[in-house]
Amino acid sequence: MSKFNIAAKYNGWDRRDRAAFLKLSLVGQPAKLIRQLEDATYAEVLQKLKTHFGGSDLLKQHRLDLKTRKKKASESWNELAFEIERITSQAYPGLDDGQRDSIALDAFVDAIDKKNCELK
Repeated sequence: MSKFNIAAKYNGWDRRDRAAFLKLSLVGQPAKLIRQLEDATYAEVLQKLKTHFGGSDLLKQHRLDLKTRKKKASESWNELAFEIERITSQAYPGLDDGQRDSIALDAFVDAIDKKNCELK
């Protein structure tokens, strides 16, 4: 949704435009769900998507995933950083970049297996 909101703000879309473009941009299961809501407002479309695909329970799951994430043996440091950043964005969608980066940094440090880390 963050990319969609950026596009909406940049293009100056009002609520009606947002509803139309959101409905048009959906694919797969979300598109099938929204197909029934032809005349729905932007707020109604968002509510239906949140109710069906996530909401607070999904945020809690992402936050738990972030808290318990550990570096896999086959995973590079860049892959771990990318994954931590992805999960952090999902777990804390309303925070600004600085706040999210701080949380991601803490999660990255926590993901390191300290037993196998040694100074050389």
